[in-house]
Amino acid sequence: MVSSYLLRMLVNFVKAFTTPQTPTIIKKEGSNYLLDCLVTDPASTEFSLQMKNGSSVPVEMNSTADPKRGILIRNLQPRYSGDYVCTVRINGVLKVSEVFHITVLKNKPYIKLLPLLAVENKENGTSIEVTQGQMLEISVQIEAYPEIEWTCWKPPKPRNTSNHEEKFHRIHNKLISLCFWFLNHYISTILLKRVEAQEYGHYIFISRSASVNASITFTVHVYQKPKAMIKWENGNVSCVATGYPVPRIQWFQCQGVSTMCSYNHTSPLVLVATQFILDRTKEFDLVQVMSVLPITNVNTKLTIECVATNIAGEDRDCLKLRRRVLGAGAFGKVVQATAYGLVKDENVTQVAVKMLKQLFFETRTRNQEQ
Repeated sequence: MVSSYLLRMLVNFVKAFTTPQTPTIIKKEGSNYLLDCLVTDPASTEFSLQMKNGSSVPVEMNSTADPKRGILIRNLQPRYSGDYVCTVRINGVLKVSEVFHITVLKNKPYIKLLPLLAVENKENGTSIEVTQGQMLEISVQIEAYPEIEWTCWKPPKPRNTSNHEEKFHRIHNKLISLCFWFLNHYISTILLKRVEAQEYGHYIFISRSASVNASITFTVHVYQKPKAMIKWENGNVSCVATGYPVPRIQWFQCQGVSTMCSYNHTSPLVLVATQFILDRTKEFDLVQVMSVLPITNVNTKLTIECVATNIAGEDRDCLKLRRRVLGAGAFGKVVQATAYGLVKDENVTQVAVKMLKQLFFETRTRNQEQ
């Protein structure tokens, strides 16, 4: 009884496989390799190969299992790279070998490019969003065989040498087996110290070895704060805003002559007007939009403000309107309607107006600085 128990303990203690000489295997594409997982018990059954996580090996893998020699894998492919174990059943119990780490490298010359971007700039893999004036760094990680001989960054506009800086350095070399076959790793970076408005577009990185060429394209969108300009013409107030992405125009009105309405303590009136795009010629270029606000009879001093906003910021412009009585005649009162604007240069337009049943403008118009 005791001897039977000891025998079972001995069977459980004995390893099912011999210790492999090379658990880490790095081979070239197309080669064969014999995994040295030799079974120690001749009575074992169901000798096979599986992934470390318990899943089956790739369907197309061609392998032969021999308990006395190991498992031969033919025509290794890069997609076979992974962790494998040999399995066998001894007395109905599944036994697993040590893990074999298999890496299969492409036999043909190649260059692999991987984009490296800061999280705050990344829209997706190679699309970048940056606000005008910010710093932008675009990097590419390069894996190649044979080694890289030449690289180049091609920005969409001629280089600003004072603003652009390029770096290229080797990360490390990796020796592959005893045949002295090297993988080469590098990082190339272009740095824009302060992004200018016109530096949008496609940035292309090109690399070349003795055998192959490769390139990757980054698309840079430069967000630009809007510029707003208000104008009085033919009884309408129009506001034109330019920026990227598309600016949104809002109108505010407040009583009296003020530098702005949107920050007025007396709660300005928000006006509603339609907006339409005037010009959008290029994919990444500035977008120009316009909004028109009809003005009815002005019976008091008013300030009308146009505010243009987008993700990069905002800009505003104001028009100041007032009218006063100049005198009286046989046909009614003559008043002066004054349009003050733009706030940026404070132009003033004064128009003589006759008051009959409705207002109409005389042809006499004069402009003067306030």
